[in-house]
Amino acid sequence: MAPRAGLPASSEINALARSGSQSGFALRRCLSRAPVQMWPTRSKWCVIRCILRLGEIMAADQSDFDNFVKRQLQKAEDPRGRDWAAVQLQEWLTYLEKLHADVQTYLTDYLKKGSITCTFANIEMHEEDIGNYIARVLILHIGREMIQLVPVGTMLIGTKGRVDVVGRAGTARLALINRTTTSARQMIKVTIRSAENPNPQELEAAPDQIDWVWKVVSRPPSLAFTELNKDSFLQMILEVSNA
Repeated sequence: MAPRAGLPASSEINALARSGSQSGFALRRCLSRAPVQMWPTRSKWCVIRCILRLGEIMAADQSDFDNFVKRQLQKAEDPRGRDWAAVQLQEWLTYLEKLHADVQTYLTDYLKKGSITCTFANIEMHEEDIGNYIARVLILHIGREMIQLVPVGTMLIGTKGRVDVVGRAGTARLALINRTTTSARQMIKVTIRSAENPNPQELEAAPDQIDWVWKVVSRPPSLAFTELNKDSFLQMILEVSNA
């Protein structure tokens, strides 16, 4: 019996099934269950239309996945250059070493007497833009008390890096902040565009022009940044030790 007008013939269906398209893949799955000759004539066209639609959906899914892969590859190709991550990591580790040196300077008298001792431990860290790396944790031993300066990361919004000062009674924060910044409010930037000024100038300093310094971060909600010095660091130790 010849197929009705508009209905695909069995040979056309089989040819589509042998194709490499998504529709062909979907059709092959159906044919594996029953040969096309066994399908009722009336339902044949409905089934084929559904399969073709399924193929379109599968092709769209494939296209979405292809776009996803392209986006991830573009992210991997950092326009800032291959050496950018290495530079950021080296700067971060250098700032950590400076913090450790400053802390030991604050505690010089105690370290000489042996009333306070310090040791180091390595910690494995991972940051999306830098990858895996090893950083050092400074550990202060004061009698039975142990105070740890634990690196949190460098790729943080508004700061060059953060270290948590962890004690038995709590945690305090140190952050690499622009020397001129004294509160979190100064880190909020509002840009107003208008018809007269569609592209207002950005007044934010370039990263290489910022003077990054370690500062003590107060607890929320104030989030004030104060200078890290001997007095402020000793006060941090008292707070995290509940002394």
